[in-house]
Amino acid sequence: MHLDKAKKIAEEYSIKLIEDNSHGYKGIYQNIEMGNHGDYGFSSPRKHLPVPFGGFLHGFTNFEGNCEIKYKFSFYDFFRFMINKNFIKQKLLILNFFKTKQTKVLVEKYLPIHDSLLDKISLNIIRNTNWDELRKFKMNNFKNYIDNFKPLFNDSEFIIKYNFAFSQINPWCLPVLFKSEKEALEIINWARSVSVIAFNWPTLPNNINKNTVAYEYSRRMVCFSTYTSFK
Repeated sequence: MHLDKAKKIAEEYSIKLIEDNSHGYKGIYQNIEMGNHGDYGFSSPRKHLPVPFGGFLHGFTNFEGNCEIKYKFSFYDFFRFMINKNFIKQKLLILNFFKTKQTKVLVEKYLPIHDSLLDKISLNIIRNTNWDELRKFKMNNFKNYIDNFKPLFNDSEFIIKYNFAFSQINPWCLPVLFKSEKEALEIINWARSVSVIAFNWPTLPNNINKNTVAYEYSRRMVCFSTYTSFK
């Protein structure tokens, strides 16, 4: 794993290691909670919960900042939270009925984000979540994808391969690299038909050079969310 190599290099050259754990909050690797393998780290629990806000810094004992709450949990946010937490399958069925097929890779619109303290509602939801149960649920879905999809997608390149060392990492998704943009879009539409959340990622802005490897991979990448699982 690249994290092990990074830790050795940081120790050898006495440099600070910053761990990007934005998609694996409360995951565990080598009996250490993710985000705490380096000198500093950050995680994004909102990636695992249907809340609009929520990020954590690790390793900062005296963080000095003059922040206030600029983003607040609205009534609409609460409505979406309840639907996505309790009725995700029903929501996906309804969306599949009304939505047309996806015919192109979506492009992300980047919006300016201002420094802000975490609002109390988001913080309470994060603190009151049973992360052990959620991690187990998402790991089961992660492994289920691999067990069921591998025979179907023999020609595809699995970016992440399951093994025991990763059995508690709390994955946000399973990324799979397909042969072409056309195949990726076909898989996304198929996943929607069986109520599985799948999407292109990373979605890159329009100004990215189309001759780069990052752009080419982004057109062929499909991520299967661990919120749902193919049965």
